[in-house]
Amino acid sequence: MLLDSLTCCLVIKKNRQNYVDMLMSLAIGLQRISEVLLYQDYEVKLKTLIQCLINVHEIESDPLTRIKMNIVILKFPISPIGGLGCVKEYVEALLRLLESWTMYQVYGAELFTSLIRHIDIELLLPVLVLPVNCQRLNNAITSILSESQDETLIEATLELVSSLRGVLNVELNADVNIPISRRMVGDLSLSLSFKEDPDHSLTIPIDVTIQESVYFLAANLISKDYKPIPVKIAPSYIFTKGSLEMTGKSWSFARNLLKERKIDAYKIIQYSEIFEITPEPLFGVDLHMLPTSDEILNCCQKPIISQEKLRISACTLFGTMLGYMDVDLHNDAVETINRFCDTLVLFVMQHTVQQSTDIPVSLDTVYSPELKNSLFGPPLHPSGIGLFIPKEEAIFSAFSDAIAALLSDGKEECCSCVKYFFNLFWTKSLELIHDPFWTYCRCSGFFDQFFLAMTHYAFTESWRFRLALCDVYEDITSYLPAVWSEHMISMLVRFVFSTTKVREWIELPL
Repeated sequence: MLLDSLTCCLVIKKNRQNYVDMLMSLAIGLQRISEVLLYQDYEVKLKTLIQCLINVHEIESDPLTRIKMNIVILKFPISPIGGLGCVKEYVEALLRLLESWTMYQVYGAELFTSLIRHIDIELLLPVLVLPVNCQRLNNAITSILSESQDETLIEATLELVSSLRGVLNVELNADVNIPISRRMVGDLSLSLSFKEDPDHSLTIPIDVTIQESVYFLAANLISKDYKPIPVKIAPSYIFTKGSLEMTGKSWSFARNLLKERKIDAYKIIQYSEIFEITPEPLFGVDLHMLPTSDEILNCCQKPIISQEKLRISACTLFGTMLGYMDVDLHNDAVETINRFCDTLVLFVMQHTVQQSTDIPVSLDTVYSPELKNSLFGPPLHPSGIGLFIPKEEAIFSAFSDAIAALLSDGKEECCSCVKYFFNLFWTKSLELIHDPFWTYCRCSGFFDQFFLAMTHYAFTESWRFRLALCDVYEDITSYLPAVWSEHMISMLVRFVFSTTKVREWIELPL
C-alpha cells in the first residue's frame, strides 16, 4: 500500500518535503472516498504513519515541513474508534500548530475547538492534563492573547478557551524556560535611558535582561542555511495586522523589524562581563613542558569566570552560539566566538598539568561509586596529562553548560555550531604550539574533561542529545590524533551502544 511506502520514505530519506506533500494530497483524496475506512488494515497502517510523523517531526530541520506534518496527521480520515487510539498524537499535532506561525495557529485553534466539540471531553482529559501538555497549551494561549493583534487568531483562540470550559483549571501564565539564577550578585545591573527622557535612567538586573534576550533569540532564530521563503523570516515571529496594512512589502517590513530587534537583543547579551575579560598572557609558560598542579596553584591567577557568575556566563555563551546560527547575527557572533576561543585556549594551556591525585577523573559528586560504575562503566584510566581547574574557576562549567543546552534538541545546525567551535579550538592551539604531538598533549586533558561532562549530561537529557553528541564525537576524532580515541575507546564504545539502545526504544511501535 502507498501508505507503507511513504512511511518508509519518511524514515530513510533526509529530504522529506516531497513525501509530506504527497501525503497531504493522498489525505485530501481519501476524504472523498466514503468506503476508505473499510479498506483492509487501513487504520492500522494510518496509526503507524501518524506515530512515524510525530517521531520524524523531532529531527526534521525545515520548519515548513514540520508544520505540514502536523496538518497531515489531522487530514487523514479515521473512524471514531480508530481516533481514540491516536488521541495522544492528535493533541500533540494540535499543540504544535498552536506553537507555530499565525496562519497555522488559527488553523490549529479551529481544529482543536472542533475536536473538543465533536468528542467527549473526558476522552481528551487524560492527555490534556499531563503537566507537559497543560503547560504548553497554557503558554501558547497566553502568548497569543497577550502578543497577537490578529483578530481572526484571537477570536479562534477565545473560542478554544470557551470550549475547554475550564477543564484544565490553571491560570494563563507563560514561563521562560531558560534556566538562570535570578539571585542578584553584587551590582550586576544594566542602566538604560530612552530618547524621550534622556535625563532619567532605568536599572534592570543584568541576569534577567540577558535571560530574556537569549529567550527572544532562541524563539526567533533564522538558520543561515535555511530558506523557506524568498525573504527569510522566523517561524515564531508574530506579525501585527497593522504592519501588514502599512506596506505592500509586508514580508520585508516584518523581516527588517525582526532583524533590528534581534541585533538589539544580541548587543544586550554582549554586555556580560564574560566577553570583557582579558586572560593572562603565557609569560613563563613552556608550551613543551607540563607543570604540576602545585606550580599552577602558586601562580595565584585570578578566575577568568568566577563561580558566582556561572549561570550568567553560561547563558551568555549559549546566546552567542545562537547568534552564530542566525543569519542576521552570524558575522558578529563569529568574531565573539573567536575571542572566547582565544581565552579558552590560553586557559587550557595554562592549566594542563602532569596527572596527579589532585586532578579528578570525574566531574560528578551526585552518584555513588556503585551507581556511577553501572552507568558509565569503569573509571577513565589516567593518561598522565590532566586539566587542573581551581575550585573558584567556572570557565569550563560555563562552557559545558552552554554546549549541553545547545545540543539538547539535537538540531543539525546546533551540531554544526559545536563542531565549528571545537575545530576552531584545535586549529588555534595548533597555530600556537606548531607541533601536532605537543598540541595534543596540551589539549588532551580538556577533551577528556569535556567527554566526561557530556557523558554525565547524557543520562539526564533526551535521546536527541545523545545522537547529537555522537555526531560531535565523530567529528572530533576525525582530526585529533588516534591516541586520544585509543585512550577513550572503552567509554566511547559504551556510550555509542547505550545511545543505540535508546534510539531503538524510541523507534519501537507504540
